Amino acid sequence: MGERKERSLERRKLMGRRLRGMRVAQNLSLDEVGSLLGKQRAVMSLYETAKRAIDFDVFVEYCKLLNVSADYILGIIDEPRPIQDPKKIVVDKEVSFDEMPRGLQRVLISLGRLVLEEKKEDGNITRKKG
Repeated sequence: MGERKERSLERRKLMGRRLRGMRVAQNLSLDEVGSLLGKQRAVMSLYETAKRAIDFDVFVEYCKLLNVSADYILGIIDEPRPIQDPKKIVVDKEVSFDEMPRGLQRVLISLGRLVLEEKKEDGNITRKKG
């Protein structure tokens, strides 16, 4: 077997182990997962034992069903993470203005200007003396 095929098989084995581990951790049987994904139990078993390569669309749906990042299943990261909606990602650290993407910097500057204009119109601006 060629080196490339060996790496591919090892990757499928890792994916299978991780899919199985996440499925078992969520108390789902092969029958349940197969039914939800429109596949027979035997096919699901072949995916988990790396005897068959998983179809891309089935892989995506499997990750969604288990709510686990494809990065974990593929072996890119070693800790399982839930799938995150990019619109709901929360930054869990303070970020300086210079560390922010330029687009966000522009949005914040524009927002600041709008707030200042609104305050000027309302007469709520007081200037510091100094």
